Amino acid sequence: MALISVSKWKGVKFSDIPLLAGANNNLRKQAQQKLNNDYSLLRLYALGVDAWALANNYDQLQHNAQFRLQGASGALSVDKNCVVYRDLPWLQFNQGQIKLAK
Repeated sequence: MALISVSKWKGVKFSDIPLLAGANNNLRKQAQQKLNNDYSLLRLYALGVDAWALANNYDQLQHNAQFRLQGASGALSVDKNCVVYRDLPWLQFNQGQIKLAK
């Protein structure tokens, strides 16, 4: 099995939910602990966290079309028909680290 050099990944851009991208390490650690480090459930957990946040901010979402919620699964917004949109951050490998892409 050949190892791929980290330098080959330099500059690669990708997208993932903020919970897995490190936006909130405390929440990620809490979720990992509750889910026994089962990463297959972390995205579902993030959606649940965001559903709770959307429910708690329903009035603002309904009356302010510009309102955006920075959720665990992405930046959330709602249109006039209550359709929820989610934008994911773009990330980039840089010097062996994952950082927000510019």
